[in-house]
Amino acid sequence: MNEQSNGTVHGALVVVNGVGALLQGASGTGKSLTALLLIRKGHKLVADDVVRIERRSTGLMGMSLEAHPRIEVRGLGIFSVERIFPGSVLHEHAIHFVADLRAYNDGDVGRTAPDVETRMLMGAELPKVSVPIADHVDPSLWIEILVADMSEWYTTP
Repeated sequence: MNEQSNGTVHGALVVVNGVGALLQGASGTGKSLTALLLIRKGHKLVADDVVRIERRSTGLMGMSLEAHPRIEVRGLGIFSVERIFPGSVLHEHAIHFVADLRAYNDGDVGRTAPDVETRMLMGAELPKVSVPIADHVDPSLWIEILVADMSEWYTTP
């Protein structure tokens, strides 16, 4: 078990209805796009691209490396989230689960409950679900569904 109490991970940390979802996945899978779509719906961003994590007695807390988080919009550039969506940034938040974004493939059945695995992060176990992203689907909807329907995966204070 990793006993490190601080570190960083690649991904985006968003807060959806009070639940911290760490969006991870390979480059180009839509982590920043998913975060932007969630922010546009009124949810909050903590960090994009690199998330600083501290292990505390209450669990894992995520924060941005930047005082004023920015987000990359592929093909357009990097923008201040607060300037585009005032009030949409939180300075830190608990991480409740990991959403591992990946490209959809025809083998994704999707007719049963999501397959929840465990992700070890700084010595803490987090629920992790694989989220297949298709070109024709708003990926923020999948994250909202996971938060709403799968509260047994995580505990909130």
